[in-house]
Amino acid sequence: MHTDDYPNEVGWTIEKVNDDGNDTEMFAITDGTWIVSGSYSHDVGLPPGEYRFTITDTQSDGICCKYGEGSYEVTDDAGTVLTSGDAFGASASITFTLT
Repeated sequence: MHTDDYPNEVGWTIEKVNDDGNDTEMFAITDGTWIVSGSYSHDVGLPPGEYRFTITDTQSDGICCKYGEGSYEVTDDAGTVLTSGDAFGASASITFTLT
């Protein structure tokens, strides 16, 4: 992730999803902990399964472009991009499966 000029507004979660689509376990959560704008990476180390990644911005302006050129990218262990983006408003969410 590369934050915009207001990194403390951004948070993200990764939740494991069970067979009926409900969240079952929180694997990672970051919420407004970045104080300095910049690039950050996190290795979560998820076991196989279905997950939901959600990124949020408390000011509903995403992380690009009016207040800096931020972006995010989620990859698997092989480096395959599962989701990426920048302009998302209040939040963006995607479900992905790891095998």
